[in-house]
Amino acid sequence: MRLKVKQGSAQVHSELTAALGWNVWNELYSCSDDQTIHKWNMLGEPEQKVCQVDAYYTDLHWYPMSSKKTQAGGTDVFAVACTDGSVKVISRTGRVEKSIEAHKGACIALRWSYDGTALATAGEDGSVKIWSRNGMLRSTLAQADSPIYSIVWAYDNDQLCYGTGPNVVIKSLASNAKQNAWRAHDGVVLKVDWSPINHLIVSGGEDCKYKVWDSFGRLLYQSSLFDYPVTSVAWSPSGELFAVGSFNTLQLCDRMGWAYSKVHLKDTGSILSVCWTADSTQLAGSGGSGTVVFGQVVDLALEDGKMQVTVVDEHRIVVNDILNENADELPEFRDRVIKVSLGYGYLIVATATQCHIYSTSNLGTPHIFDLKDTVTLLLQAERHFLLLDNSAGIQIYTYEGRQICNPRFQGLRTELLNAQMITLSNDTIAVLDQQASGSTIRFFDTAQVRGGLADCVWYYPSEVYVDKDLLAKTRYTKSDSDFGKSALIQMFAGNRCLVRRSDGVLVSAATSPYPSVLYDMVKRQQWDKATRLCRFIKDPTMWATLAAMAMSAKELNTAEVAFAAIDEVDKTHFVRKVKLIPTEEGRNAELAVYRRKPDEAEAILLQAGLVYRAIKLNIKLFNFERAMDLAVQYKQHQDTVLLYRHQFLHSAKQTETVTRFVQMSDSLVVDPVAVKKKIEEERIKETQRPGAKRYI
Repeated sequence: MRLKVKQGSAQVHSELTAALGWNVWNELYSCSDDQTIHKWNMLGEPEQKVCQVDAYYTDLHWYPMSSKKTQAGGTDVFAVACTDGSVKVISRTGRVEKSIEAHKGACIALRWSYDGTALATAGEDGSVKIWSRNGMLRSTLAQADSPIYSIVWAYDNDQLCYGTGPNVVIKSLASNAKQNAWRAHDGVVLKVDWSPINHLIVSGGEDCKYKVWDSFGRLLYQSSLFDYPVTSVAWSPSGELFAVGSFNTLQLCDRMGWAYSKVHLKDTGSILSVCWTADSTQLAGSGGSGTVVFGQVVDLALEDGKMQVTVVDEHRIVVNDILNENADELPEFRDRVIKVSLGYGYLIVATATQCHIYSTSNLGTPHIFDLKDTVTLLLQAERHFLLLDNSAGIQIYTYEGRQICNPRFQGLRTELLNAQMITLSNDTIAVLDQQASGSTIRFFDTAQVRGGLADCVWYYPSEVYVDKDLLAKTRYTKSDSDFGKSALIQMFAGNRCLVRRSDGVLVSAATSPYPSVLYDMVKRQQWDKATRLCRFIKDPTMWATLAAMAMSAKELNTAEVAFAAIDEVDKTHFVRKVKLIPTEEGRNAELAVYRRKPDEAEAILLQAGLVYRAIKLNIKLFNFERAMDLAVQYKQHQDTVLLYRHQFLHSAKQTETVTRFVQMSDSLVVDPVAVKKKIEEERIKETQRPGAKRYI
């Protein structure tokens, strides 16, 4: 991966260009000491002068696009900070909508909150102020002894991070909260940025270094010395990359700090501001000489063991067959390539407006469908793949381009999700819930889009909906001591895994190959082979996985053997009891109860005409009122329900309090001998039903 940089084709600004920013329409606006604001397109071509104001600019920030879900309009304005201490809100067309006298001396930095409800400003007077969307002063958050050159919001909009002198400070908006401050550099801190995705902070200073910190102020990475002070740093919206600007220099870095590439520029001066597009594929930088530079992330390479895919520029992709040593270039894409994913025999390419689905065995005829918004994440599984954008959220598609589901839950913030917070299997989506302080994982069934709660990942995650005790036994844990802290999984195909360590080194690791073999055997209904495999391996986790899969497939003989192998005595007895039921509908109902679906079990029994078994099902679940409803509706076994109700209350040493049962007890005589005889008659009648036989 590297950064391909080109300078604007024309020298639009005649003086220092202090700041710039992309809007939701992928237009770049730049402001300069020549008192003008200009608009550029994505190709790096200047389009027009937006406005000219009698002020010298120091910072620019567009109203956040993520706020469009909660705020009415507003995305077509931006705020600029000026050396006279004012803040001006300017429309996309260049009209000054509001001017605020914010600071004594220059207003140096400003940022909208992520929800668009507040504007934070910092100035030469050392103060940090919070303003409403309409320009009303809410509070003066901090007062420092030296100018504040940079400021940024936390992802949840309740904290601000800024640099003052050599220190970095995190200050909460709550008045009684203690601030967190630490000495970050040996010189003045010129720029800070805080990623809302990975929650890491990057800072640059006059000591010619950039550093990466966690949100507690612990140093994670420190760069070697640059030749000149680091004047700008900026996280990509994906949280995977950040850019660093210095004198005639622009560097692309991994989230852990090490550099992918370093570009030496010509006559740009210090890069004072860097801003990324929303798709994290392109950036722009403003130079002290008035130059505006554009950078494109290229040479992104993906590999699945058989093929290697390389994004050579924004419109071209080259596919290399590793085994046959052949190289093919896909037809040039009409729009910019945003995201690429390779795996399971398919190549997924998301451009600015379309999604292309290629089979690696036939690259000539892709499935293509239109996209509503910019794709921020692509994930693949064997049967389907996941698209994430800020408009529709999480979407699951088949490899033919048909949408399966669109799961949602309250509090979902798609703009804060990345590859470390969401994962996908053939039947389950797992999402890290940030509203629960990162301690909860929500699971969704891709077929039924239902949510659940858990705190880990297992061989057979669908068991979370069925048996949480068995679920814990399907868990596989591998120590990460060989990878160090903050390691990330780059690729996981089959049982092969590539892990990126914090120093940038790729380390190969492997998990057990047996689960995938077990899945293949189950898919082919080879239950005897699956049992022999587990006997050979002698791994309790594999036995538990086989038991869960067998119960899901209603393969009771295999389930009985697997439960016995892991000493699940109660479940073994349950399976044996189910096998004794003479009708298939009765067995299916019991298995539905095991899957925690009593309503489905009752419906199966009633549809099959097994009314007594449906009544008895509710009795066993202590749902006596529903059992009596069925008895009254079908005019049978009312005395049976009353008998079991009396026995339950007697064992619990309780008296009847439900009016309905009190009245029925007074009017109906319950004969235990007669009830027992009726139950035996029901058992015989069930065994004599056409096609009735026990499970073999």
